[in-house]
Amino acid sequence: MHLSPAASGGESYSTAGDDLVASIEGNGYLDCSVACGTPPYYDDVPSAVFFNPTPANNMKELVANDTPQGGVPLTFDKGDPVDPGDDVVDSLELEWDFVIHVTARTVDTQNGADEVYTSRAKADWEFNGDGTVGQTAPYTWTAGPAAGNTAPAGWTAVTDGSEPDHTGGTQFNQVLAGGITWSTP
Repeated sequence: MHLSPAASGGESYSTAGDDLVASIEGNGYLDCSVACGTPPYYDDVPSAVFFNPTPANNMKELVANDTPQGGVPLTFDKGDPVDPGDDVVDSLELEWDFVIHVTARTVDTQNGADEVYTSRAKADWEFNGDGTVGQTAPYTWTAGPAAGNTAPAGWTAVTDGSEPDHTGGTQFNQVLAGGITWSTP
């Protein structure tokens, strides 16, 4: 069993008359820690996975954490540093939705059975960075009313044999580390 979060993102930048939308808007990605384990595991350190259970050892508490980081460009031209006359962001909408799955899989490799990650439980959480930005240095961000982390209320059992939406492909941290592009809507 393991924790396998998936992330979907939405980011937009707004100033007086100028808007930018992030390329991640509406897309979903496999999420993994910065020192990512073997996908689709969020992390494959011993505290985050439960391999080789036995009848005598059939329970384990799984522990992992996440520290999302990212945001919108400070200026409309996406330059750094801020130059005189640059259009500095007034407000931003930043919402990342995560779905964490606890999955089970077999070690039997016949017919690719070991590549099926059956979800047994899931939980949703959200990171919201909505807010406004001061127009002079140090360009202080002020949280909007919805800003913050919304923790899961609990786990929801998954009994239909489904798999998480994302078990491979581009990872969210890779996109945040340099793959986001910005365009006008």
